[in-house]
Amino acid sequence: MSRLATFLGAVGALVLMTQDPALAAPADDNIASERFHADLYEEAGTTVLYPGEYHWFRNDSGADVHLVVDLSDQVMYVYQDRQLLAATTVSTGKDGHETPLGKFEILEKNEEHYSNLYDDAPMPYMQRLTWDGIALHAGSLPGYPASHGCIRLPMSFAEQLFELTDFETEVYVVA
Repeated sequence: MSRLATFLGAVGALVLMTQDPALAAPADDNIASERFHADLYEEAGTTVLYPGEYHWFRNDSGADVHLVVDLSDQVMYVYQDRQLLAATTVSTGKDGHETPLGKFEILEKNEEHYSNLYDDAPMPYMQRLTWDGIALHAGSLPGYPASHGCIRLPMSFAEQLFELTDFETEVYVVA
């Protein structure tokens, strides 16, 4: 069973579940999990997102946005009003600088931010998740965990996401 399926099963009917049966969370087995990912990308015309790729399944705006970052797959899912809105590849924390697991809310937003921990590294469209240096932001996406704990996103995706989220947006980081 995938870690995302485990997480979704644990939170039950939480807003991360979609109403569309084709995009519903998988059952508790690997076959269903693989089908879940295939269904997600069917509309995009592919079953895989390569590093730096993303797809918006709907073009929507409004409230009730939730993000799920799957560390094992290096993918982030964006849900809005209980339906899948987008999926993107990410690069999260490397060994020794792991991205923390848990539920977070966006604490601060800054379009043009520079790291105060790592040599003023640029962090465009920064959305802070912790006060000790973990954030969502645009950055390099090599296809594997490579950050100092942050969740890196494709530049244009980070910009769109920045406009969509607010300080009540929940971010779930799962292993």
